[in-house]
Amino acid sequence: MNTSTIPLKYKFPFSCSENNWFVIVVQHNTELKIQAMLKQEAQINSFIPMQRTRKRDARGRFYYEEKIAIHNYVFVNSSYNRLNELRTSNDRHYDFHFLKKDHYEGDVRIGRVPVTIPKHEMNNFIAIAGSTQEKVRFLNTDNLDLTQGQRVRIISGDFAGVEGIYMRTSKKHERRVVVQLEGIATVATTALPAAFVEKIE
Repeated sequence: MNTSTIPLKYKFPFSCSENNWFVIVVQHNTELKIQAMLKQEAQINSFIPMQRTRKRDARGRFYYEEKIAIHNYVFVNSSYNRLNELRTSNDRHYDFHFLKKDHYEGDVRIGRVPVTIPKHEMNNFIAIAGSTQEKVRFLNTDNLDLTQGQRVRIISGDFAGVEGIYMRTSKKHERRVVVQLEGIATVATTALPAAFVEKIE
């Protein structure tokens, strides 16, 4: 492959003035702070996946605790121009940068561009990762072979409408629908019976 690089300048494979789902990288433990600032000061919507787990206190009583599931990332729905304006403004305290990837035209590396996530993929991801069900799982994709599953659409239950890969995610016989944002995050529904899904050809 020809790995020569052409200066990218401001040539992006998306419109800089239209809204997209971007991934911004922030300092650890500032995710919720940045999210609140984006909402309150800039009216920008964003999403942070949270993991809900059940705990037991000193008296043996159960309670639920929510923690950030994917640290250092905030998923933001805005235009590149608007986010870049906030990022570079001297009178604000938005400490973040764009998650980027290599961009090619044919075999020629053009440069690095901000990662954008298609709307339908983000909707599927939010439907699962935004659930309050404690048995939703965030997975390590290093040991997960998505080719072993079947692409499906969920037709019943809390996740109806979500599209993903129906597969076993552990040694148990149960199957879940897995949604992956490639190179970023992977999440799986609670265990679902086969009657809850339909194949997508």
